[in-house]
Amino acid sequence: MHGVPEQLKSLCDAGDLCIVAFLRFDEQHEARVGALKTMAKKYEGSSIKFFWLERGSDIDCENALRISYLKNPVIAFAGSEKNFVTMQTELSANALQDFVY
Repeated sequence: MHGVPEQLKSLCDAGDLCIVAFLRFDEQHEARVGALKTMAKKYEGSSIKFFWLERGSDIDCENALRISYLKNPVIAFAGSEKNFVTMQTELSANALQDFVY
């Protein structure tokens, strides 16, 4: 298991559950961003936070997470933890809902 890089941990406060997506720009980009925005709005004001980054914008972070083999990786981690889990399905609002719970 590899730890969450500090640049991602800084997004989350202790007690938060952070969901971070690394998105490629392709024909599904807008749909994926839409799914993330839907979930972010649904959980607004809660301890569940959603973030997304352009794939390749922070190669060091992606390499540290060892997620380069995934198309559009999504990870989840608690703000106070070092470990993370990776979503193993295609990104959609339903998949994100399942991933959160």
